[in-house]
Amino acid sequence: MAEHIVIRIIIMHQNSAKKKDPSVTIFEHCKTGAIDNIKELITADPNLIYIKNDSGETLLCAAVQYQQEEIVKYLLEKNCSIGLTNDHQEISGGATKVLTPLMRAASLGNVSILNLLIERALLIDQDKAPQQRKNLLEETDNSGMTALYYAIIGNQVHATKALLKAGADFSHIKDIHGKNMLEVASSTGSTELVNLLKKYFNPVLELTNDEFEEYFSKNTLAINRLKNSEQDSLLIQSCASADSEKALWLLSQPSINISEKNPNSHWDALMTASYHGGTEIVSELLKKEGISCSNQNNYGSTALILAAFKGHTEIAKMLLDHDLSQLDKKNNFGISPLMAATLSGNTELMKLLLSKKDLSTIYQKSPMEFVMLHLVALLASLFYQNPQLFNTLSSKIDAKTTDSAEPIILSNANASAKINKKSPGTPKS
Repeated sequence: MAEHIVIRIIIMHQNSAKKKDPSVTIFEHCKTGAIDNIKELITADPNLIYIKNDSGETLLCAAVQYQQEEIVKYLLEKNCSIGLTNDHQEISGGATKVLTPLMRAASLGNVSILNLLIERALLIDQDKAPQQRKNLLEETDNSGMTALYYAIIGNQVHATKALLKAGADFSHIKDIHGKNMLEVASSTGSTELVNLLKKYFNPVLELTNDEFEEYFSKNTLAINRLKNSEQDSLLIQSCASADSEKALWLLSQPSINISEKNPNSHWDALMTASYHGGTEIVSELLKKEGISCSNQNNYGSTALILAAFKGHTEIAKMLLDHDLSQLDKKNNFGISPLMAATLSGNTELMKLLLSKKDLSTIYQKSPMEFVMLHLVALLASLFYQNPQLFNTLSSKIDAKTTDSAEPIILSNANASAKINKKSPGTPKS
């Protein structure tokens, strides 16, 4: 009996000592929201800010978990760390995950507390260059997941919006099953969440220019990292769109990679802009150090051939002014810029290319090219019902060739006469 009494006294003494231990008491106050008591304890011992409980949880993590906004504010004022911590959460199978306060707030969907933490995260190393800052929004748990993942998997739409608005990157994150963040959002069954993520997965078409600039100015890593399903970079996507403003903004960013190619088609930004008629974009690209007009896609076409094929005269002129050596390049099918221009039906572009080309020796150097040019011009004239296409080519080339080409010239003249008879009226250009 006496032994039991002694044991009870010892336990009571231990419990009494435990209650008086500030490192234990402060977590109890945190749970109940007793901020005045917490302030009193921290004033007496400032190191309590860094204390952990038996689960390895920091005071800030506990305040976030208990959703005590005023305590979170106070701890942030005291410069409590919001980085990788200290916080362990048990999950199935007995494994543990290490969560930051940001991850906790995101998973709970408490946007007020989340915004406090985001604001602090964005202030870290603000005096340093963007690439040198500690991006706490991108900090991961021990399975590689970020705060954004916890917001999405928790179906927390407003928390997801807050993180995206702050520039949280989703472009490279996949869960343990290999799903990207849009696929994770789909698994939640939330249409609102899926539609929100779709905008950011297709930012060139879905985001307004202001939204685009706001997001990518905060998330500079995603500028070169984000790809669409065809593996086009953000810059290539922008060059292919009708709106050049996004592409021009990207080109103003120091981190932009202007030389990146699609790994499958081998198209780069210059080829894409040249093909789609992005005159302003091509002009800006040609000002960039390291830009190359000689790159070829998987069909061997250069930016000049692609511009000529689409009949973009101004772009072709800029490309030739930058690198005249591209004038005689051919693609894998033997198509030169001049042939491509002829096929486009643009006589103005044909004249431009002919004015840059040495026509005096074209027959001697390449009889096959001579024949092919005339044949292409003849076919294009028939297709567009425009004899001016043929006449433009033959009048420039035939006048420069020698007598050895006379049979071809005569046959061309006959063909031209037939086309002129079939096509009265104003020729198309």
